[in-house]
Amino acid sequence: MTKNNKPYQFSFAIIALIFMLGLIMEFLFAETRINLEFPINLYVLIAFVNILFFSYYFLRENKIVKWLSSVPAAVAAISLFAALSLIMGFVPQEETGTGFYNITSSWMYLFSLLFLLLVLGMVTMKRLIPFRLKNVGFLLNHVGLWIALACGSLGASDVISLKMPLNEGEVSWKAYNTKGEVFELPVAIKLNDFSMELYPAKIVLVNKQDSKIVGKGKKYDFVSSEPGKNGSLSNYQIDVIEALEDAVYFEGVFREVHHPGSAPAAKISVTGEGFDSSVTGWISSGSYNQMAMNLDLGNGFFVGMTDPEPAKFASDVFVYTKDGKTETAIIEVNKPYSINHWKIYQSSYNEQMGKWSTESVVELVRDRWLPWVYIGIYLMLAGAIVIFWKGAKR
Repeated sequence: MTKNNKPYQFSFAIIALIFMLGLIMEFLFAETRINLEFPINLYVLIAFVNILFFSYYFLRENKIVKWLSSVPAAVAAISLFAALSLIMGFVPQEETGTGFYNITSSWMYLFSLLFLLLVLGMVTMKRLIPFRLKNVGFLLNHVGLWIALACGSLGASDVISLKMPLNEGEVSWKAYNTKGEVFELPVAIKLNDFSMELYPAKIVLVNKQDSKIVGKGKKYDFVSSEPGKNGSLSNYQIDVIEALEDAVYFEGVFREVHHPGSAPAAKISVTGEGFDSSVTGWISSGSYNQMAMNLDLGNGFFVGMTDPEPAKFASDVFVYTKDGKTETAIIEVNKPYSINHWKIYQSSYNEQMGKWSTESVVELVRDRWLPWVYIGIYLMLAGAIVIFWKGAKR
């Protein structure tokens, strides 16, 4: 083994020990978790930054400090953290799990993160002291990454996530956490209207013996229930003669009626093997208020219609605050509404009633550390711009 490889050997031996220590702690104290909440996590952050600065400033010639600010230590720290991140991607993560089934709450992840922050901090100090203008891009990148990692991890205990059920015409100010505990919030919400847009229902071929949709693997063939559409399902040709978005069954036919409990329906024609002529009839997905209807082909198969999938759903609300403000908002999936440091997300609805639901569930999230994570990301972007600009000049 060459002399140049010894620092890497030593560095990877250290992270192996850190990993083993994390495994041992996970085995001995699987149910024990360090939960630092504000302001304790802020004090820990300040203390950590001071330790980094003074350790490097006064002990920069120390062998341990020199090693912590070296490339081999940085490569080893990144490798361990990346390996745990990969495990998190491949192994299903569970909120109540332990070990590899809940990586971010494990001792292994905690030790890996602390070591990465220590090494990243020392590497940054090495370029900061003494300060040189040519290192600005490097410093912006590394300081930004350090802030994003530290604040994102230390602030995790301060994230508040609550679910608030809403009913049309009613004002609600109580929300619930995952344990079912009730919280009274500084904001109240009144649901004016819940609305949903749906994709066209799918027409499918079903085996009567096992009630399974005919198809290949997890995917199945379907024909859209839109008027005039046609397509093939296995050996059968499907033609949509008439389609109704909201319909009720009355006197042997479906009639278009926009009323709670109505369901999509379609009149179809089926031709295929063993049929002297086409088979024509109505099918419907059904709803909470009426039965589904299928077209029996008489040969062990029937043609049915799946429940239409939501394309978009939203809550039209009034939001009230303790200081007397009243604001109107449309809360959609992936389009949260922000007020008084809270973000309000569209979460769910009464799935049994579907688009006729008069109930909506919103999620209220507060993360006091999130702005600092954004600051870290912006610093990294600024560092990238500086590095590209300097490279272009050369």
